[in-house]
Amino acid sequence: MIKEIEVMGNIYNKILKYTNDYRVYRILSSYTKFNRIQGGIEILEAAKYIEKTLIENSSENLNVEMLKFGGTSVPDWIGAPTGWIHRFTWVKIGDVELNSKQHPTLPVAHSPPSDGKIVGKAVVINNWNDPNEYKNAKGKFVVSDGISYIVYRLAYENNALGVLLYSKNSPPNAVPYKSLFLSREEANKFTIPAVSIPNYLVNGIENKEISLYLDADIKKDPGFPYVLAWIGDKNSKGPILMAHMCHPSPGANDNGSGTASLIETALVLSEMIQKNELNPPNETIRFIWFPEYTGSSVVFGSWLSNLVTEAINLDMVGVYPSDKDGPLKVISNSISNISKSSASMYYSAKLISKKLNFNGLVLTPYDGGSDHDVAIAYGIPSVMLNQWPDYAYHTDLDDLNRISREMLKLSSSIASLSSYVLAKIDVDTSTFYNDLLNQILLNHLSNDDIESAKLALKLLPELFNLQNNNIDINIEAKGDNIIKNKPPMIEGLRTIAKHNIDLALKAADIINKNPIGTTVYFREAFFLSKDRPLKEVYLLLLAEYGKKYVNNDDLINLFDILSDSKIISY
Repeated sequence: MIKEIEVMGNIYNKILKYTNDYRVYRILSSYTKFNRIQGGIEILEAAKYIEKTLIENSSENLNVEMLKFGGTSVPDWIGAPTGWIHRFTWVKIGDVELNSKQHPTLPVAHSPPSDGKIVGKAVVINNWNDPNEYKNAKGKFVVSDGISYIVYRLAYENNALGVLLYSKNSPPNAVPYKSLFLSREEANKFTIPAVSIPNYLVNGIENKEISLYLDADIKKDPGFPYVLAWIGDKNSKGPILMAHMCHPSPGANDNGSGTASLIETALVLSEMIQKNELNPPNETIRFIWFPEYTGSSVVFGSWLSNLVTEAINLDMVGVYPSDKDGPLKVISNSISNISKSSASMYYSAKLISKKLNFNGLVLTPYDGGSDHDVAIAYGIPSVMLNQWPDYAYHTDLDDLNRISREMLKLSSSIASLSSYVLAKIDVDTSTFYNDLLNQILLNHLSNDDIESAKLALKLLPELFNLQNNNIDINIEAKGDNIIKNKPPMIEGLRTIAKHNIDLALKAADIINKNPIGTTVYFREAFFLSKDRPLKEVYLLLLAEYGKKYVNNDDLINLFDILSDSKIISY
């Protein structure tokens, strides 16, 4: 780590000096006014704001351009939503009235409009993936906390009047953000409205009259924007920093914080290089803001992927850890390949956190849920900086009053230091992967899973380029099939449901068994399955996550479902 120590030791204080927490907070404050729904108009305005802010505040060495792509460019393993213009939503449940002026998350994104004001009773669906529970939905509002797209489809197919979605895990008075991601064809076919409601209203809702009005139009998508900036030669290779720019207003932490912090990172590096406070990096440093998953799937599936060596993802980095909100996490790359970005981010985060007396930093194995997934799926090693769990996640309570300027300064400085180091030297990964292996072992031991800990010691050092351990352990594994054809990954149950909703319900029974089922089976299993039989994939998953989260039969059964859905083939 001599090179890393020399580079970081000489510049991290300078980066902290140049990083302006007031500026990044003001950028975030302005950004939260945009209702950044994918398929909507305001996300285009948000992109223009990013472009304008970068151009007006950067040095000449930062190049900036805004581009667009159409929904048909998005691969079907992600899927693009219809164009959608929302005007106003109003809901009355008993004596309680809600409207979208006060609660921007009230309309479910991409919902068709109501036919004027509609009135009816509710039926509560307790097991959202049981089709039999929807048999009494005719002429009623379906109330559920399940996967939005699947609940909506089952409600429509059972002639429901509309859909009311809620989140059990949200604060009681929060209106959750939900989206359908209906294609334009689906939105013209499935014509019932859908809204979100706070979970405190669910109790006794079947005994109350419900009135609903939703004014929206289904349109051809206006284009999906992204903003690309870079320091260096446009056609040369180097790392990329990314933040998804979508989600409804206010969306301060998710992901206004990542968007604003990335703007600050670009401005700081540009200014410091222009003023000779930093030597020009050896590689091109890129910065990109795009709609989550749709944007990354298009960008990393294009010419740009040939120029990107590593990726750093900033997603939800603005809330200080507390008894309600979790730590700031360095979420490592998949174990499917070596990640210098994970090492650079980890070293930088530890140093900056120490300097700012921040004690809420943790290192975790790969976990999914953002655009680093797509980068990894395309073979680009990627790391994510992310604060989790988040008390107000995907709700209208995700407002500016939760944001810490200290966290914005911390996150922006970590991103600046880690990306510059990555573009300046060949990062040594050994210290990082020793620490990651130790963290995985601690995770297993804390779950009383000694067998998985031994398996990790046996299998992971080879993947991490560490010294192998002579561990005597043999675990029986099943699954001789090797996947011959597959997409890079799949977004989730919605992807299966668009192929076959009955098979999606079967898959839900498996995924819902544990809180990281999507990460384990739809992400990491996909990444590890190249040229490996499923039994080897199972053993590697077991080594990484342990028995608490990985089951051999579930892995085989889920991939058989994907095969039956024609999403993969053996």
